[in-house]
Amino acid sequence: YAHMKYGSVKVKVGDYVKKGDELGIIGETGYAFGVHLHYEITLNGNPVDPIDYLIGDKTLPSYDDNNNPVNNNTGEVKEQFEKYLIKKGDTLSRIAQKYNTTYLYLANINNIKNPNLIIAGTYIYVPKLTKENVYVVQKGDNLSKIAKKYNTTWQAIYNKNKDVIGNNPNLILVGQILKI
Repeated sequence: YAHMKYGSVKVKVGDYVKKGDELGIIGETGYAFGVHLHYEITLNGNPVDPIDYLIGDKTLPSYDDNNNPVNNNTGEVKEQFEKYLIKKGDTLSRIAQKYNTTYLYLANINNIKNPNLIIAGTYIYVPKLTKENVYVVQKGDNLSKIAKKYNTTWQAIYNKNKDVIGNNPNLILVGQILKI
């Protein structure tokens, strides 16, 4: 809500509100002509057309009391997640590959109805990469040696890291961070 009477706002960012809670008093502050109610929905910091959410075609992401995203379908708290800024040229499939998951999983946890439509400059939630699922290449390493350590194949590691390694699986560099 915007253009509220100065000093009347009773909530702050991060507060949880429910139907009937008083948010403030309507006004005509800012660039406004007359007292009115300005209602806007933002998703990942960007304004969206609220009609799709009001008529029930789309649902906004839900959050628990600690501001962790919650799966709207299962109620599961999406812990161990971080925000990812979508860049020009990104696809949900490429992002999923970087984070050891599937595009369908990312679409589900972010309530993306059309996985083929993501917008550069907006954020989505992705699994946090932890030391359990990444490896920093050391001197003397090769993909086979790393694969043996993690009970997987060099091909599996290479396929997850083509964007880091490049076209030659025999050429990995000290310091590269590989997804396992």
